[in-house]
Amino acid sequence: MTTNMTYEKLYSNMVKKFTVEKDNKDYKLGEYMLMKADSVKSEKKAASALPVAISDFSGTKAISAAFNYINEKLTVKEAPVRDRTMRKFPFRTSLTALCSAIVVCAIIVTYGIIGFKSINADASVPTVVYSEVDELVDEQKDTTYSFPGEK
Repeated sequence: MTTNMTYEKLYSNMVKKFTVEKDNKDYKLGEYMLMKADSVKSEKKAASALPVAISDFSGTKAISAAFNYINEKLTVKEAPVRDRTMRKFPFRTSLTALCSAIVVCAIIVTYGIIGFKSINADASVPTVVYSEVDELVDEQKDTTYSFPGEK
């Protein structure tokens, strides 16, 4: 119960501190601040009733003009006309693929033939082997060797 009384005291103190009295009326602080802001705004409007020249200069016009120019150049104005090239495209593509395959096969067969000839060419060349026999003459010709573990 003491906590309820403490909170009630706190609430009443807050209400007293943040209550504004004006013209025999009680206003909460937020309401009073909004009223003051509206009155200041209306006073500024009344004070600035003189005609003012508004400049038409803005730096964004140059940028927007550049973007508009680029967009105009990039947009497709009309669809391209179908011509004979599109009809001949599959035939040309298949003919090109066939020619490429023939060239690649010719290169592979040529290298195969050259490689085969080089392998056979090495076998047909006679090889001469020279061997030299070095005769070592030792002073002791009748030497017997004994191996460990032999008697």
